[in-house]
Amino acid sequence: MAPPCPVPISQVPDRREAPNSDQGGRTSADLALARPTSTTQRSGQPSTRPQFPSSEPGNSQEATGSAAPRPAEAGLAGPSGLQERVPYAPGWAVFEGDSALDNVQVAREVLRVALLPADQAKIRSMNYGEFMDSAICSSIRRLHETETMIHIIQDYRDRARRHQRGREEAETKFLASEAEQKVLQAKLGAAEDEVRTLVAELEEEKGAHSLTRSEVRAAEARRTEAESSLAIREQEVGEARIKVRDLEIRLLDVQSLLADREREIKILERSLLQPGAGVEIPEAEAGVEVPTSGGTDQEGQAEEGEIVLEVTEAAPKATVGASAAEEPAVPEVAGPEPFV
Repeated sequence: MAPPCPVPISQVPDRREAPNSDQGGRTSADLALARPTSTTQRSGQPSTRPQFPSSEPGNSQEATGSAAPRPAEAGLAGPSGLQERVPYAPGWAVFEGDSALDNVQVAREVLRVALLPADQAKIRSMNYGEFMDSAICSSIRRLHETETMIHIIQDYRDRARRHQRGREEAETKFLASEAEQKVLQAKLGAAEDEVRTLVAELEEEKGAHSLTRSEVRAAEARRTEAESSLAIREQEVGEARIKVRDLEIRLLDVQSLLADREREIKILERSLLQPGAGVEIPEAEAGVEVPTSGGTDQEGQAEEGEIVLEVTEAAPKATVGASAAEEPAVPEVAGPEPFV
């Protein structure tokens, strides 16, 4: 909102009062300058006719002349008794090569065209004080608006700088995040390669584990077979040992029998070598029937032959049993640890 107009110059001593201002603090002259109005035909004022420059360049005298009235400019009475408003078309009395900076007449012509006829008439009707008051008020309002715009522009510049710094920080963070993303992608690729390598090693380990299991099963089968054969051999060795004991017992019996026979033979020979001694061994004391020498020799040879045959047959079996007993046991193959 525009600030109130300062004290007009016309209220200073030795000056006339300025015209009354409206509700917004603007004077009538300021309203005439700030708000263009169309020209209306009032009672006691001549109607303003627009002037058009000549179509031929260089003819300044014809340009200042009055132009022919248009048919639409004729005032027609309306139903309310007011005359119809006439459009205003300003006429330029300047040319392409003219300059308002160097020529005062051209500047006046530009100002005349810039102001509407009603504004020009109001300005002419105003005195110097009223005109200066309105000009000062307008200048102060424009100055206030300019200062406000300067502050707004400065505020927007500060905001733009803050936004620029925020954008630079965001771009820096974005670049850092992109670099970190690339690093993470590289790590992810390396991790995927490592996972693939571990999976391949795991498959190899599974294959080796399956092969080891098959080998363990085969070794267990061989161990079971060896244990069964070892049990059979141990049983055979036990039987052979029993037979050897029996044969040893029989051999001891035969040896004792042979010793008895030899002793009897020696006694008999002694008795035969001394026939005149008259020494006779009674049969009751001997406890054994004294066979003839021929029969004793034949029976002893037959028994000795049977014993030798039995010992010969039992010896290979005992040897086989001893070798089976001395054979080292098959070591148990420890199975591999279960694969998790």
